Amino acid sequence: MQLSDRFGLPRNVTTPEDIQVYQSTFELWMGNLPPIYDFTNPNKRDDDSQPWIILHHHYLQTVSYSMVLGPFKGYLSRPMSRRSPSADLKIRCNGINYSLKLMEALRELFGYIYPNDANFYLLLFNIFDTAVVLCSSISNDQDGSIPRRPEILHAIDEALAMLKRLRRVHSKARAAYELLAKIIQRTCQPMNLPGETWACPLETALPIERGGPMSAQHPIDPSQHVDDATFANHFDCCRRDRKPTPSFLTTVG
Repeated sequence: MQLSDRFGLPRNVTTPEDIQVYQSTFELWMGNLPPIYDFTNPNKRDDDSQPWIILHHHYLQTVSYSMVLGPFKGYLSRPMSRRSPSADLKIRCNGINYSLKLMEALRELFGYIYPNDANFYLLLFNIFDTAVVLCSSISNDQDGSIPRRPEILHAIDEALAMLKRLRRVHSKARAAYELLAKIIQRTCQPMNLPGETWACPLETALPIERGGPMSAQHPIDPSQHVDDATFANHFDCCRRDRKPTPSFLTTVG
């Protein structure tokens, strides 16, 4: 409520000063969550007797990191080098950190609900969206100075692997998978940096934590979705062999 009253939508948070306030407020809120929903070390003592807590935890993490990442997306799509303003570089660094945390949360959510409840638009959209944001950060890295580059490439690889599996259970996952593969080929070519070993795409075999036991008891509503127009725009661009519009990288629902 505090962030909504001050900024409205996350896309309205654009200046370094506003982003710092937005980030600090969000971090304070996340730090005050009940122990069972703590993002770093959750209290799991009631997980067996109240299994819905596990799903709530995964969902809360995913939505929270997705929201906090919003204002950072525009900076991750800007060309940057070591000579860029220090404020911009700091925002890029923080944006990458949140993107990787979000991808980790998505991987855990995927492992928990796949395949029974994986037909869930939030999961598909955020995997695709976060991977595209990371691809953009790599493609706009002008001199190889981007932090955590190997982890970014690995996260993109994992996103592609998750979308590949989602093709079996989600009607739109095939188009998302094919489009992401094309974006990766266009934007993430190796720069011959020291220690660069990533080859596009690897499609890592992801460990499946378990097929969520909540499927039968508390099915997720697959009708929930986020911005169909976003996917439509990108799929159309892909079919016409042209680059997607940059507005996607800064669009926040």
